[in-house]
Amino acid sequence: MKIWETETLPIYKEKLGEHPWTASILQYIAFAFRELARENPTTYADQAERYTKEALHLRERLLEVHQDTGRSHYHLSLVYIIQEKLDSALTELEKALGIQEDVVGVQQDTVDTLKMMADVLKRLGRREEAEKITERERYYRRNLEDRPSEMQT
Repeated sequence: MKIWETETLPIYKEKLGEHPWTASILQYIAFAFRELARENPTTYADQAERYTKEALHLRERLLEVHQDTGRSHYHLSLVYIIQEKLDSALTELEKALGIQEDVVGVQQDTVDTLKMMADVLKRLGRREEAEKITERERYYRRNLEDRPSEMQT
C-alpha cells in the first residue's frame, strides 16, 4: 500500500495525469485502507474515504456514466458503512444502482448493490423498503442464473 501511495501514484499523476489508470491506483489504495479500517476505523476510515472519493471524482470527470464510476459509488458506500454513515451509504448505493442498471443491466455488480442496499435499509429500520429491494435482488439473481455463464460478467 505504501508503495502505491508514495511511489506508484506520484508517477501515474506525473506521467498520465487525469487518467482512468490513475483512478484505479487511487481505488487500490482505498481498498487497502478500507480493509485496515475494518479492524481500526478511527485510524484508517478517513483515508479510505479520501482515496475512494478521489477515484470517484476522477472517474466521474473522465468516464461520466460508466461501469467503473458505478463501482466507485459502491465502494464509497462500503466506507460509509464502516463509518456508520448509513444514509450516505444508501445514497451512494442508489447512485451505483442507477449507473449499473443504465450501463450494464442485470450483472453481478447490480445484484451485489441491491443486496447491500437491502442490508443498509434494514440497519436503518426501513424493513418494508428492504424487503422490496430484496425481492428485486432475487429477481435479478434468477435472471442472471438463467443466462449462459459468458453473459454474466
